[in-house]
Amino acid sequence: MNIDERIKVRCISEEYEFINTKKCSCGGDYHIIVQALCYDDNKRPYDQITVECLQCGRRDDFWFDCGACFPGGSI
Repeated sequence: MNIDERIKVRCISEEYEFINTKKCSCGGDYHIIVQALCYDDNKRPYDQITVECLQCGRRDDFWFDCGACFPGGSI
């Protein structure tokens, strides 16, 4: 996944639900290493969540458009 393919969510719990449905390419489960709230050049908020595979140790990033999670935001 790349940053330009941000997944739109209505609330932060949807981010965790999404990650819980994903598997590493080795088939292992992910656990979250770090979550960071960031802003793009247009001042739109997005979350970057770094995960690590419990089986092989591979790290991946997921990006979420979380603008709807804030007052006045939309999805």
